[in-house]
Amino acid sequence: MKFDISETQVMTIIPEPECGIAEAVGDYEIIKNIPGELKEIRLISHQIKEMDTGYFQLLLSVKSMAAEKNIAFTVSGKSRALDEVCRLYGQELKYHQTDEPSAPMPLR
Repeated sequence: MKFDISETQVMTIIPEPECGIAEAVGDYEIIKNIPGELKEIRLISHQIKEMDTGYFQLLLSVKSMAAEKNIAFTVSGKSRALDEVCRLYGQELKYHQTDEPSAPMPLR
């Protein structure tokens, strides 16, 4: 996972193409200390080719933590693997406003 925090307090998260339980363990170490003063956490997802439910649980915990801290959690880019696991969990993702006009896109 790569990440960056911009001057405008937007944290961009870019997972690897393969998002499995092994990657979740390593990526947890990166995201467990997300600062509370952020305005947005943006997941860039177009490069994700595979995602298992273990990694998705990590993303759900980031989304939940963001909500607790009143930080927007958005997704930029489309990933079939992410869409499929969202449907499995009955989750919706809020797509970043510059992405496709159907944002936010329900994935049920």
